[in-house]
Amino acid sequence: MAVITAGTMFPTDLVKDMYVKVKGHSSIAKMIAADPIAFKGTTEFTFSPSNKVAVVGEGANKPAGDGVVAPVTIRPIKVVYQQRVTDEFVKCSEDERIPYLKAFADAFAIQLAEGIDEMIMHGVNPYAGTASSVIGNNNLDYVIANYASGANVVAYTGADTDVETAIDKVEGANGVILGKKLRSAIAAQATTDGVKLHPEFAWGATPDELGGMKLDTNKSVQANSAEARAYVGDWNALKWGFAENMPIKVIEYGNPDG
Repeated sequence: MAVITAGTMFPTDLVKDMYVKVKGHSSIAKMIAADPIAFKGTTEFTFSPSNKVAVVGEGANKPAGDGVVAPVTIRPIKVVYQQRVTDEFVKCSEDERIPYLKAFADAFAIQLAEGIDEMIMHGVNPYAGTASSVIGNNNLDYVIANYASGANVVAYTGADTDVETAIDKVEGANGVILGKKLRSAIAAQATTDGVKLHPEFAWGATPDELGGMKLDTNKSVQANSAEARAYVGDWNALKWGFAENMPIKVIEYGNPDG
């Protein structure tokens, strides 16, 4: 890990601002608010009924129903964001230290937002960009591809009809997360006389809502060369959250990597 130094490496008036030159947000957080999660995890029970309600006459036999009740355990995953710095940063006055810590916290929040999406969508370790054994199969790519033999996977053709096809496959769909490639393809669609079909997508914009459906664009959809181009879902069925507040610690001695 590279070490950040003060003095000659950065102009004095830029040092305090050096951490915040990153952009990002979480589409998952936009689609659904986080729920509190106990540090040891929580268990949700899902009920999948297989029968419809039945009309019965007075005194008539009632048909037996059946369904599947299954527990789903939500386990917290520990993440860390750290940077090595020299003594100039650690030993400066408290008035000087606060802006550094604030800038670091802002950067951490942005990186965590992107990391949440990459972990939930693709099951990767954002730092390495490779599949995480800790997350395993608990990610959207795996679940979508393996649910009913991939019946909910839609082939990408580069048009808004891809989204419509996906919406038809998801009962109760209420939100769409677009990758940049599909967003650009939708923005480029036009009539034969050159009139844009979706002017609200012009100049890189994405409306917050379209046709009553929550909408967002995020580079995390295609992170690490992922094949995904968009995610359509009933996002109220997704559960996620934080197990604890995120502390900032200065490790002056020992092994910070351990």
